[in-house]
Amino acid sequence: MQKLIVVLSFIFCFESLAQSPSTYRRPGESWNSARVRAMGFSSARAGSALDEAVPVAQLDRTKAHPFKGNKDQLISNYNNVRDWRFLDDPSVANFKRRLSWMYPDDGCFMRAEWVARILNKQYHQSWVNKLFVFGDLEVKTPNHPNGVVRWWYHVVAAMAFAGQIIVFDPAIDPRQPMLLESWLALLGPPAQQLKVSICESGTFGPNEMCDKLELLDEPQLLNFSRTYLAAERSRLVSMGRDADKELGEAPPWKRRFTE
Repeated sequence: MQKLIVVLSFIFCFESLAQSPSTYRRPGESWNSARVRAMGFSSARAGSALDEAVPVAQLDRTKAHPFKGNKDQLISNYNNVRDWRFLDDPSVANFKRRLSWMYPDDGCFMRAEWVARILNKQYHQSWVNKLFVFGDLEVKTPNHPNGVVRWWYHVVAAMAFAGQIIVFDPAIDPRQPMLLESWLALLGPPAQQLKVSICESGTFGPNEMCDKLELLDEPQLLNFSRTYLAAERSRLVSMGRDADKELGEAPPWKRRFTE
């Protein structure tokens, strides 16, 4: 039964990826090769997140919209989007789920979209940015059996605060918001080997226009969510972890905070 759930999850994932290609990069595969394999073509759409990507040193940081509140409010917003259990579990009735932070293999585009939706709605404006990074990304994680995941791109919600770019990425570090430079340092290659772009809230995938403001329709986003929620539960079970406990009231980061 467990194998069937995993197979069905990935079939559904494949069918759902019409809006954004998988981030997965095979061992030894270059990010450009993974990009062509995932997207099915080699040319980036003019004006897309991929087309707009530049070396980190050339990034126009003024494109990042400012967070209007103070540091406590910034952290409160981060904790809220990390911990809020608002999604229905596709496998267990009457069990509310957070975003799939413990399934880092894929689905960052879905998580970033939810974060943008939640914060834009809270502040009644389209202000949250999407920050894309491209390269031979390799991130250490306790949430994969091999202790590492590989991507050809990654996307997160981002904003400017106190003269710095801040990213929200609990899939990599659930403890707190991160400075751009600290976040890039966790992605594997040296920063000078990466390309990045700062886009508007509605840029869901790497080949979508970087100035897009309109977010994905909620029914479509819910479909993406179910795919990765199912994969996250299956992953925890396969690793011998207590899925109900970790997906419920005791995620690993809460235990670490209180120990």
